[in-house]
Amino acid sequence: EGGYPPEKWGVWLRGFAGRLHFTLRPSPSGGGIRLQFRTVIHLDRGTQAVKVFVNGREVALWWFENAAAVAQTVKVGTWTLPEDKVEVAFFVAQPTSPAERGAKDTRVFGFGLTALTVHPL
Repeated sequence: EGGYPPEKWGVWLRGFAGRLHFTLRPSPSGGGIRLQFRTVIHLDRGTQAVKVFVNGREVALWWFENAAAVAQTVKVGTWTLPEDKVEVAFFVAQPTSPAERGAKDTRVFGFGLTALTVHPL
């Protein structure tokens, strides 16, 4: 929710906010989960901040200083996982567009997600 159509490498988050929704099967066995994200960022203004929420609770603040692909890890306790449903929400401080630097692409990017892996804790 809130992304541009997927590309071969992954998906760009559109603007300021986006969400992922999924259900855990099987349910985590009391220890919670570890979410591993592979991300990229479009930077035109130096650094970029992204707040990450899981089921309404802030779990991370990511800072990006360059456009390289970065692995991010978030640990989530079972207190955040009612009924095994997961909503991961991303809020980007200053989305940017390649058009701001003269490119033809007018899309406004938050950040790019290339992979998400879920592991039990």
